[in-house]
Amino acid sequence: IIKLPQLKFDHCNGSDSSKRGYPCTLWVLFHSMTVKQAILAEQNALPSDIKPSDVIVSIREFIGNFFLCEECVTHFVNMTINAENEIKSHRESILYLWRSHNIVNKRLRYEEYTNDPNWPKVPFPTKEQCNLCVQQIDENGDATEYNENETYKFLKEFYSLNNSMRIQTYNLILLFSIVILNILISNK
Repeated sequence: IIKLPQLKFDHCNGSDSSKRGYPCTLWVLFHSMTVKQAILAEQNALPSDIKPSDVIVSIREFIGNFFLCEECVTHFVNMTINAENEIKSHRESILYLWRSHNIVNKRLRYEEYTNDPNWPKVPFPTKEQCNLCVQQIDENGDATEYNENETYKFLKEFYSLNNSMRIQTYNLILLFSIVILNILISNK
């Protein structure tokens, strides 16, 4: 067991210190990375050898080598094992990670140890967050069908590093990741 320092995550605070926090901030970081890659591609600012799937592959490698939950690692690696063949554009990279995150949330939704009652794991974005994104909802009010063009636009704005909340969260994620890596390295 690794005791992590108590940090306050503006966007990812849970109802108690065991909820949300680090995994939430990693998801924010990963989504921000796919968005930043897409923006750089639109600006022709990426090296020519960068493929749209490279960010997802890098995320998969990070999770596989550094995430502490073995079950989570297995699920994520298996879920993204064909990313190189499935992702053909930077837009698709953003949507691929979004779909993957919603799959994870659906799988963990009723797990007591991971689900926060104050922040239930529901399909994202909700109709309230992006009315144009959600095309159909079920009897629980959960989104079941999305307009992917609108969802792509929403995700690019939501996870843009121009968003000041994202900049604060991103900086905390980097700090927290450095602390985790230092702990892991010192335990080897």
